[in-house]
Amino acid sequence: MSGWTIALIFYSAIAIASFTPTAVSLFRKTSLPPGEPLFSESTHFSELAKIRLIQHEDRIRGALTYWKSRAEKAQTFRHYCLVWVTLSTALVPFLTQAVTNDPTSKWTVTIVGAHGFIMLSLARAFRVDENHKAFRSGESAYLDLRRQVLDTPKSFGQNEEAQLQNFFESAAEIRRWVRNAETHNYPSVENLRAERGPGDVPSDTIR
Repeated sequence: MSGWTIALIFYSAIAIASFTPTAVSLFRKTSLPPGEPLFSESTHFSELAKIRLIQHEDRIRGALTYWKSRAEKAQTFRHYCLVWVTLSTALVPFLTQAVTNDPTSKWTVTIVGAHGFIMLSLARAFRVDENHKAFRSGESAYLDLRRQVLDTPKSFGQNEEAQLQNFFESAAEIRRWVRNAETHNYPSVENLRAERGPGDVPSDTIR
């Protein structure tokens, strides 16, 4: 067995083995822990308002779980692609200089280069970066909004009804914003980011 054969087997084994955590993440069901602190423990709202807040969170919980799942999957796949695209890009020039008459040497260079190219193509085709940023930003924006209404409800309005309505409207706006990513309507998302700062959700989402 030639050194090139050993190198090819070693590279392939490492590439496949390192993909295992990514594959597990892609098929793993994500669970969402209960939000803390609980709306039922708030000292700022009446009992009826607490019930409305709890019911609203029950309805949005499915979306939050979905956002968290998509963000985790995109992040895991993104890390895998980043590592192997970087490695293959760095290895190919050196391997090319070492190619011999052994056919395996040419196959090694081809497979290493093709692996990096395929990973880069998949990351772009599935918009991994955009998905990760959008779903993670949506999840974080809602959690920030949740903390804000619990800590400083008056920032949403002077009376309880106004506070609830503004909170519900802001949560709905976050859902609409994330849905742009879900439907691959990225130009709209990018326009919002350009107006309000790169990498941020709309600033008027959190009142």
